[in-house]
Amino acid sequence: MGPHIGDPASDPHAGSRPTVTVENIPGSLVFEDRRTTRAGLLMAVVSAAAFASSGPIAAALLEAGWSPSATALLRLGGGAVVMLPVTVIGFARRRPSATDLRVAMVYGVVAVAGVQFAFFNAIATLPVGIALLIEYLAPTLIVLATWARTRKPPASPTVAGTALSLVGLVLVLDLTGVASISASGLAWALAAAVGLAAYYTLSARELPTMSALTLAGTGLLVGSLVLAILGVAEVLPLAASEAPVELGGVTMTWPWAAAAMILISTVAAYTFGIAAAKRLGARVASFVGLSEVVFAVVFAWVLLDQRLGLIQVIGGFAILGGVWLVKRDRGS
Repeated sequence: MGPHIGDPASDPHAGSRPTVTVENIPGSLVFEDRRTTRAGLLMAVVSAAAFASSGPIAAALLEAGWSPSATALLRLGGGAVVMLPVTVIGFARRRPSATDLRVAMVYGVVAVAGVQFAFFNAIATLPVGIALLIEYLAPTLIVLATWARTRKPPASPTVAGTALSLVGLVLVLDLTGVASISASGLAWALAAAVGLAAYYTLSARELPTMSALTLAGTGLLVGSLVLAILGVAEVLPLAASEAPVELGGVTMTWPWAAAAMILISTVAAYTFGIAAAKRLGARVASFVGLSEVVFAVVFAWVLLDQRLGLIQVIGGFAILGGVWLVKRDRGS
């Protein structure tokens, strides 16, 4: 799983851009704009698919004997090392202010390490698709928290989206179905949703002295350091295994699975996501990012033979529809 840089909350200027009519734009510029949009859409879809691959790969590592904390450290630490040159260059070009640095530190601890640790604990006992659908309730949690804090009801589309997402959650849990849902897995998935909500909230803050790539690299570095320190202190179990990893009927050694999770699920996912947001704008990129859940369900089916029941599929569409309504209202 992975949060998307292109979320509406990460672009404070998303609703303030001037409106330009096509009639006032030369034909060559219109063609260039369309080509940029197509490239941005492709990048956004690639980013969503790359983020979605992390769940099945992590689940395979867990099945091979890795602990959730070790798997999270492997992903974040590897991504931090690969993105270290970009992070160093970003700091060299512009020194972040103390305020932006504090935001980046909290971002790394809560929105990066916290989300990954909770999600990987969730998929240890839940199917990847169900865990990710529950995590995607984050916008709904933000709405409910804001509503409770301000005592002011949100707009009608947001209320409808929140209600639809909660109905979808009940269907995804399939409380009357044959398959039982792990209580611990549900708790971890909800914790991941809270962490993702924190990500959206932190991303809403404008960081004038830190670029999105520098923030991503810093978050990965801080998150991996936190997990490493907790692991060395024996607060978190860092259990690794040299057992072979099974993915989609293919047996591989763990370094290959680790490389895929680091390079594809982390570095490529963040890089393409940031590039897509620059070409599409935060709102459109955020909507395309919802396809991550679809990719995750397909990957879990193909690679892990994890399938959702019909009721859970309906619930999944309800959650995504509710999130879409919430995002649409917030981005308007």
